[in-house]
Amino acid sequence: MEMELNEIPEVSGVKMSAMLKFIVAEVVCGKEKRLVVRADLFVRKSSEDERDLSHDDILNALYEELKDVGKPKMLGGGWLYVGEDRIVIHSDSYEYGIEPDRQATADMLRRAFPERKIEIETS
Repeated sequence: MEMELNEIPEVSGVKMSAMLKFIVAEVVCGKEKRLVVRADLFVRKSSEDERDLSHDDILNALYEELKDVGKPKMLGGGWLYVGEDRIVIHSDSYEYGIEPDRQATADMLRRAFPERKIEIETS
């Protein structure tokens, strides 16, 4: 069964009280498109090794999530600091740079987490 564009979560992977890497991607389905935010912890631990998670790893997970919809277009990303009462968006992706509209990223996070203050760090 094919997934509809409106069934795709706008924001996913944001864990509370953590430092996360995030990406913003554009998903196109027919004539419609949607921006999505995906995040994950920046260190992956396994029984054999520990390594830094890359923005590519998050993108690859998004490809897998959306394999029945289409290939998402990476727009950029950065880091999220998620605290109890706020989320701070900062820095950029070493691989892809900053997404074109950081305010749109903040708006998506505000819709997903209306109880938290969303801040954009500019320095």
